[in-house]
Amino acid sequence: MEYNLRAAYRKAVKVIDSCENEIHIEAARRYINSFFKLYSTESRSDWGNSQVRVADDLLVKKYNKLYEKLDDKQIFLSE
Repeated sequence: MEYNLRAAYRKAVKVIDSCENEIHIEAARRYINSFFKLYSTESRSDWGNSQVRVADDLLVKKYNKLYEKLDDKQIFLSE
């Protein structure tokens, strides 16, 4: 799984790097969330309408890094 996770991470970085406007940013945001959902598992915890997921440390680190990259790209595009 770790190889697939790394390959999917690299693909997500390419998606972020290719963003040219706000519509692309929102699509990249959905892509990042799908990335997280694919490699995490649904928790049995009941938090009402919220979906709780369980993820290992590597996935959480990669997910956070992708959001940092996306935030940086959004700032760059707004300048």
